[in-house]
Amino acid sequence: MGRTSGAEKFRSSAKKDFFNSIGHKRKCRRLDGISVLPWSGELIFAMAWLVLVLSIAAVGLMYWLIRRSTATGFASLFYLVPAVTALFAYYLFGERLDALSTLGMIACAGGVLLANRDSAKSPQA
Repeated sequence: MGRTSGAEKFRSSAKKDFFNSIGHKRKCRRLDGISVLPWSGELIFAMAWLVLVLSIAAVGLMYWLIRRSTATGFASLFYLVPAVTALFAYYLFGERLDALSTLGMIACAGGVLLANRDSAKSPQA
């Protein structure tokens, strides 16, 4: 069985996502007799954000980071996801950040810095 490149896996995943979304659209039309989706600017922005940023850009960035960094360095970045999400919620939606949450974010960021300290100093070939 031959190896497939990251780009081939990405294209395959994108095709599956596209066809799955079509199937879900058909199912949504049958629910509760609703035959028309109420389009609005917020809906279009949300769908564009989900497709372009959270799907395509995130997967592309993930493959780039896997290729560029060590496994430990890449895996440690996942500890920043809750902190970045909380900061987005604070700035975009006015969510409250308490002292304990902020302290936890600082601790996670410090741990990620410690985990990636050696990889930042050594140049890669």
